[in-house]
Amino acid sequence: MPGEYGNPVGGKLVAMLPSASSPASRRSFLFAAAASCVMIVTACTGRPAGEDVNTKKAPDPLEAVLTSHTTLRDKYAAALAAAPTLVPLLTPLHAESVKHVDALAAAMARKPPAASRSSEPSGPAGSAKPVDPAGVLVELRALETATQQQTTTLATTIKAQRAPLLGSIAASHACHLVVLG
Repeated sequence: MPGEYGNPVGGKLVAMLPSASSPASRRSFLFAAAASCVMIVTACTGRPAGEDVNTKKAPDPLEAVLTSHTTLRDKYAAALAAAPTLVPLLTPLHAESVKHVDALAAAMARKPPAASRSSEPSGPAGSAKPVDPAGVLVELRALETATQQQTTTLATTIKAQRAPLLGSIAASHACHLVVLG
C-alpha cells in the first residue's frame, strides 16, 4: 500500500514525515520559547508582575508598638537607676520589658533597638538627685497603661500570625499594672 508509507512522486515513493517547516510546529516552538522567556524574566525580577519598582511598602504596624515598648524599657532602666528603693519591685518588670522589645523586634525580623543613653546611670549610685518613688510609680503606671492599650488595639486588628504575640504582651502589661499598684 503506497498510501501508508508515502506518496508516489515521479515514480518514486517519498516518505511522509512531518516537516520541520510546517506552520503548526513553528507556532508551537515560538509559543514555548515566549513562555520560557516570560518565566525567566519573571523569576529574575524577584517581584510579581505589575509591581512598580518605586512602590514603597507600608510601614510595619508593629513599628509604633516597638517604639512604645522601647520607651517603656528605657523608663524602667532610668527608674532603677534613680530610685534604688524600687529595685526589688522594678527589676522583674524591666526584665519583662526587655523581653517584649526583643520579641517585637524578632517579629519584625530586626535587631532590638539599643538602650538609650539617658536610661543608663551617669555616675556613682549616690551622685544622682533623689527621686520620689511614688512619682516614679505614677509615671510608670501611666506609661504601662498607654502601652497596654496600644498593644491591645493592635492585637485585635493585626494579621493572625502576630496577634498571639501582641495578646501575650498586652496580658503581661495588665500584670505589670497590678504589681505597680
